[in-house]
Amino acid sequence: MRKFINKLICFTVCAATVAGLSLTAGCSSYYKATALDGDYSTGVVQSNGGFAVKKGNYVYFINGSENSDVDNTYGTPVKGAIMRISTQDFADRNYANVQTVVPQVVYSGDYTSGIYVYGDRVYYSTPSTAKNSDGEVLNTQLDFKSAKLNGEEAMSNSYYTSTDNAIAYRYVQVDDTVYLMYVISEDLYETGTSVTNIHSVNTETGANTLLAYNVASYKFDEKDVENPTVYYTMNVNRYIGKEDVSNETYNQIYKVTADDTTANEYDFSYLEDYDAEVNPVYVNCGELVFDGIGLGNEICQFNGVEKGYALTNSAYTYTLISYETVVKGSEKVPTLFYSRKPVGESVAALYTVTDAQVAANTKNAVEFNPSSSECLLQNATGADAYEFVNVNGVDKIISTDASTTILMGQIKDGVIAVADSEGVEGQFPIVTASGAPETLFIDGSYLYYSVAGENVYRVAINGTKNNYNKMPTDDNIEYEAIKVLEIDTKSGWYKPELIDGQLIYLSDTETMSAYNYVEVCDLRNADGSNMTNADIKAQNELYEEIFDKIADFSATDYENLQNALKYAFYSIDGDYEYISEVIQASVDIDGKEDDYYYTEETLNVYWDFVYHTEEETSVWAEYGKEENKKALNGETVAANRQGYYYNLLGVMTEADAEAYTQAIKDTYIVDLAVDETTWWQGLTTVAKVFFIIGVVLGGLIVLGAIAFVVFKLVAKNKTKKPVYRKAKRVIDTTDDKNIDVYNDED
Repeated sequence: MRKFINKLICFTVCAATVAGLSLTAGCSSYYKATALDGDYSTGVVQSNGGFAVKKGNYVYFINGSENSDVDNTYGTPVKGAIMRISTQDFADRNYANVQTVVPQVVYSGDYTSGIYVYGDRVYYSTPSTAKNSDGEVLNTQLDFKSAKLNGEEAMSNSYYTSTDNAIAYRYVQVDDTVYLMYVISEDLYETGTSVTNIHSVNTETGANTLLAYNVASYKFDEKDVENPTVYYTMNVNRYIGKEDVSNETYNQIYKVTADDTTANEYDFSYLEDYDAEVNPVYVNCGELVFDGIGLGNEICQFNGVEKGYALTNSAYTYTLISYETVVKGSEKVPTLFYSRKPVGESVAALYTVTDAQVAANTKNAVEFNPSSSECLLQNATGADAYEFVNVNGVDKIISTDASTTILMGQIKDGVIAVADSEGVEGQFPIVTASGAPETLFIDGSYLYYSVAGENVYRVAINGTKNNYNKMPTDDNIEYEAIKVLEIDTKSGWYKPELIDGQLIYLSDTETMSAYNYVEVCDLRNADGSNMTNADIKAQNELYEEIFDKIADFSATDYENLQNALKYAFYSIDGDYEYISEVIQASVDIDGKEDDYYYTEETLNVYWDFVYHTEEETSVWAEYGKEENKKALNGETVAANRQGYYYNLLGVMTEADAEAYTQAIKDTYIVDLAVDETTWWQGLTTVAKVFFIIGVVLGGLIVLGAIAFVVFKLVAKNKTKKPVYRKAKRVIDTTDDKNIDVYNDED
């Protein structure tokens, strides 16, 4: 029997490290790269695990969203690459002053986890560049890699390659060792059925440990993605024989951390004909937290480690609601929220347990179950939509219903208040939106949320019910839902982030929606302080007034003016003189009068807008005041330009930048007349390139056809007399064929 158990445990460990996985050890091959200057090794990490991370002197970010099927050859990608901007340039709004750290596409179908910074390295996932036997790039697979923060030592191989590019994962750190944790559905032992497994990869050694095999459900920490703990449920299957499995009506909750590598030992000696090397019964490195076994259930091998069970209650089934770190002042409290339902009953109650409580527990997993009176809520229906927060020492919940409302409630003495009672407020609405609201994040006392996955709003959550019932006033504006300008965030990517008072998001705003780049909206006042809701409202009014003023100009009296002003507002390259080129071309090429498209009155208003004169008669005088100007990318921008409000963070590809500029011109400025005799000058760079390629290919085809005809004619007129040619010297180049002159790896 002992021989069998040892065999099972030994196989568990071996299978965890080598079974069908593409792994590499800690030593790695790297792409060649020139080291970036600057001190990158010191400083506290902020906002880890999203698409933007701050450490020390730099903010590292993914430069937009790119598809997995683009050319991901190292050094090629711009969009989707990891870039950095110094915190000084970020603060000074020099958003274009960026450097590329990793010139590969960062991609994942799991947008709850992005890039991570630990020590002097950045960790990420990227589409594989490997090829199959047919030469096809396996870009549906995902490579997990890292690079130094100065761009050096970017891995050319990977810690792990996943065939599922939507895999759930976390990079976490335990005792200075970084682990890749991931959850994947796989048929690891070729049983014919895929099951859900939890893995941990030691990035120093390359060892891949199977932490839990065939889990029913799991929860990573939703708020602190650096947390190395995951909770999961396991169904209890009593293996009577190889083909005879009895499923119990209860289940169990376990927790495991990334560095837990020892599997629990259970007695499977009664399975005399069971071959552990073919199909292991059970692999579980986790700690049993709650056991749902109850009266009427027989102790089996999965409860055997717990002696002295006193079974006095009905059996339970557990459902994991959420696992999240609740911040209480300076303290972080990782907390599991779960529901528990006695077998045979229809309603589950909501409970909670902290990591600290689990660590301090001296009871067995049955006795550790709280009494039914200790639940947070008698009915847990809809609890998966709760956000648990602590505001100024008060535990609260934020919940989003299925329609248009965000509710807030209070937790008092471990119970969620449903109705008002003495000193306690029940749940009440703090937001009523025009569409389905989605919470984004909480920063300090503000909740940021989006509506229908687009606009960004915020509202203070440190008020009482009375604050939210009042009519909107200047005195109560903090508790009013305020929209942040007209920015739109693109859904289906990472949630927006707030770093050093600046909101960063994947843009779906007007004119930028087709390009998938990151934009930034500065929510700081001129003195560097963070904007209040009143400040944001004032900025909104300044922004909206621009378009109101544009609309006031009569399209009859000022032909083409409204679009020309919008062009000046949206233009990011500052080519305001383009309108003069259009006018001149219409005169020189089409023979138009110089005021045919734009009258003198129209141009006066246009140039007044561009240079924001401070004359009292100008409708744009207010925008020319010093208090309504900002520094942007080394220049001064007035409040009647888009750049004053939100901007591109990073750089666009040359093709995208050219397409964006041309699209703005095509949308808002009349067409540029082109002289057909100099049509070449009217083509874009991209069009010119394709034209040249087309001409070259066409020429080659014509030359090939001529050569073919000549060959046929010569062959037809050959005599039958043999022709003798002097043999050429043959040089053996066999040894040179294996030389790879394009190898760019160290």
